[in-house]
Amino acid sequence: MNRIFLVIPFILTFSASATDVLDLYERSRKNHELFQENILSLKKTELEVSESYKTLLPRLSFESIHFYGNQTLVNESGYDRIDNQQSLAMNLTLFKGGLRGTYSKLEDVLPKVTKSTNRKAEIQHFFKISNNYFSLMKLKQEKKFLEEQKLGLSRRVASLNERAKIGRNKKTDYLVTLAQLKKLEVSLLTLEEKIFDFHNSLRELVGESVDSSQFQIDFSVAENIPLAWKDRFKNHPDLNDLANKIEQQKLLVDLEKSSYWPQVDLNSNYYLHRRAFGRQDDWDVSVSVSWTLTDFGLTSSRVEQMSVELSKLMVSKSRVEKEVTVFAENLEHQFTTKKHLLAALKESLKVVERNYKLHLLEYDKGLVNNIDLMRAFDELVETQKQYSAIHHDLVELWYAMKAFVGDIA
Repeated sequence: MNRIFLVIPFILTFSASATDVLDLYERSRKNHELFQENILSLKKTELEVSESYKTLLPRLSFESIHFYGNQTLVNESGYDRIDNQQSLAMNLTLFKGGLRGTYSKLEDVLPKVTKSTNRKAEIQHFFKISNNYFSLMKLKQEKKFLEEQKLGLSRRVASLNERAKIGRNKKTDYLVTLAQLKKLEVSLLTLEEKIFDFHNSLRELVGESVDSSQFQIDFSVAENIPLAWKDRFKNHPDLNDLANKIEQQKLLVDLEKSSYWPQVDLNSNYYLHRRAFGRQDDWDVSVSVSWTLTDFGLTSSRVEQMSVELSKLMVSKSRVEKEVTVFAENLEHQFTTKKHLLAALKESLKVVERNYKLHLLEYDKGLVNNIDLMRAFDELVETQKQYSAIHHDLVELWYAMKAFVGDIA
């Protein structure tokens, strides 16, 4: 009698030419629009910072002023009561409540804020790639199992059909096995549809076509959690982003407080043409001081708003620090639990496979019926799926921790 011999094809070696999740992420960095948008966002921030700082640099301008008055002397043009003046003027802000130092610090901080915000988006993008990649690989592995099982069942169905025709097996044995085969074929069709969807999602996330036949998982990477990672969860992208935003907000508070202080400006003029009435200097230099005595609480309100926002960010950082600590502990616990579960399933799989082979032998001897055999078959299929899923989940979890500690590009 034809028997169904099932092979458990878990990948234990890794080819250098294979494509893993990090390879796909690197390709997405070159092709996906998200990374191009992040580069442009950073460039925009740098230009904005440069623009703000340049407001404190000297300003050179050409000024032309036309006067009209009832006692203005007749000018060169001969028109009564009309006069004009042209000059080159320069203005430089000497002091504005420490604004120059604040802008200088913002020049360093604002790009850091943009980078950390971009980094959060990039990590989320990596998780999307990782989720789709490992989901696809689990389905492909399950498909491989089912195709091998379909081959064995097809042979068994053909054998039972022939034996039923000559009365050596019951017709119901043939029908039960045929029903199992049809059920398996439906499962394969469902898998094909899901594989197609995940493949398309990966193509979109990577930004170019992908060949899933080259996908291969290095299961050996997930043997243990590197000790260095346990101290590096402070590099969590959310914490980095909040730390940079707090630094930014402190400077924005200082920026608003600068309005409390006087503004000192240096002004100079070189006259190309002086008006006929008044001083006739060729040039002059002046220092002007302006100090807002009261704006009826407008500046205070702005400073208070900025300070409240700073307090919110600091409270958020404290909350996220606690969440990250719990999150890191949960990840480590999940990883350890899945490792123990994988070891238990490995032993269980050996027993289930042995049980199925024994059922095949006892069925040939008439000691068990076909329904018992199919139950043993179902148990083997389910245990294979569980083992494969947990194995893939373990590696996916390892890569998640690698991303959270900032160990990917």
